[in-house]
Amino acid sequence: MATIGKKRRKTTSGKRKTGATKAKSRRKVAGTPATVTIAGNKFTKTACSRLKTDAKKAADRARAGGKNARVIKSGTGYCVYTRGRKKAA
Repeated sequence: MATIGKKRRKTTSGKRKTGATKAKSRRKVAGTPATVTIAGNKFTKTACSRLKTDAKKAADRARAGGKNARVIKSGTGYCVYTRGRKKAA
């Protein structure tokens, strides 16, 4: 009995070609945190917020914990940058 029409090939969607490298999934890589130098002191970014009041509250919490903090405008929001306190001379 003869076959009418072309024979359908199996689809290879989702399969790699032989010898092709495996696709790597995107992973969040923990890099170095953003830093900014203000008056010779290096501050590290610790938090960002849309509202300035929220950023100020986060900075006050950091100050209560014994750190120096700055609130800096960043794009559409505000970021908190902190550093350790200098030792008293």
